[in-house]
Formats: sequence, structure tokens, C-alpha cells
Amino acid sequence: MKKTILTALAAIFLSFAAPAQNDALLDKARRAYSNGEWASATALYGVYCDREPGLTEAYARRMLASELIADTITSTAVIEEAMHAEVGAPALFAAFRASAFETGHPEAFPTLLKRARGSLSWLARPIDAALLDFYKFRNNPAQTEEYARTLLAGLPDDTGYLATLAESLLMQGKNKDALDTYARILEIDPRNFDALVSLGTYWLDEGDTAKARDYLTRAAEIRTSPALRQTLDRLGK
Repeated sequence: MKKTILTALAAIFLSFAAPAQNDALLDKARRAYSNGEWASATALYGVYCDREPGLTEAYARRMLASELIADTITSTAVIEEAMHAEVGAPALFAAFRASAFETGHPEAFPTLLKRARGSLSWLARPIDAALLDFYKFRNNPAQTEEYARTLLAGLPDDTGYLATLAESLLMQGKNKDALDTYARILEIDPRNFDALVSLGTYWLDEGDTAKARDYLTRAAEIRTSPALRQTLDRLGK
């Protein structure tokens, strides 16, 4: 009887002690990461993930830390571990990107994701989407075009990807292709406000006030703003 009671008390004690120990481990991992001690951060976050799977921060930071010490096997494997722990790919990649930027290592983001895409083909689409957002944010129109086209190969009528493609084409001076892409958006969604405003602005810059007025008037019928009204007044609507 006495042994049973002691066993039960020990189990209760451990149930309280384990979370405290894990919290202390997480604190150590965070300190190592903040101090740029990448090898230690990789190891500590790895132990923490084994004990307490599911924390997005831990997987994202472990990905970065291992990448920065050229442990490419671990940095790729962590992505798969995170998926098994039911961490969503978009959330993981967003946290990894934030970590890469905040530590001054933004190029670690595309380097790891491009490599991981080869071995984790089942994650190709979320990886491509993350890379598209990265290159769009970095104002890299050539890479933005590449990943927009890759994603459109699977979703040819996605107006969001089409709009991103059109913007990247304009930035590269590929005006005809951009106009064709905006036209495709309006075929799919004739009331696409952003496409109408983009076309109106394009033709305004080109000096074709008739075309600019037409597109901007159509946009104003959907949604208006002081700036849009002022532009139309100036065009003599």
C-alpha cells in the first residue's frame, strides 16, 4: 500500500516537473539562438521538439540554426518533422522567413526551401507559394515571374497569381505580356477592381486618357476612393 502511494506521488511530482524542465530547456534554446550560438540552438531546439512537439517557433529556428552551420541534412529533415507534428507548412515557412530576416540571413530562406523541394516533392506547392511571396517582397521580378508561372501551371485561373505575374512583367518592361495577363484576369472576373485600376493607371501613364478613363470608370462603379474620384474628375468624366 505504502509503495503504491509513493509511486502515485512520484507520478504527480513528475507531471509538474516535466513542463518546468521543458520551459527551462526552451529558455536555453532561445538564449543560444539570440546569441548566435547556432550549434547549441540546433541541439537544444531539437531536444525540445522531441519532448514538446508542435511549437512552430522551435522548428523554424532549428531550421535556420542548422542551415547556418551547414547541417543541411538536419535543416531539411526538420521540415518533415514539423509536418508530422501537425505544424502547417504556411505557418512554418512564415516563421522561418521571419527568423531569417531578423537574424540578418535572408538568403537562408530560399536556399533551404529550394533544396528541400527536391526531396520533399509532396510539399512543392506550399514551398513554391512561400518562394513567390519571398521574391515579391524582395522586389525580384524575374524570380517572382518564375514562381507565379509555376503556381499557375496548376491553377491557371487563379487571379491572385495572375495579378502577381502581371506586376512582375510590368517591372521587367514586358508590357504586352502584362496587358495580356490583366486581360485574362478580366475574362475570369470582369469586376476585378485591382486589375481595372492597374490597367487604368497603365494607360494614364502612357497618355491614353480614353482607355484610362474607361478602366477607371469601371473600377469606380465597383469601389471608389477620393484618389480615384480626383483622377476621374481630372480626366473629365
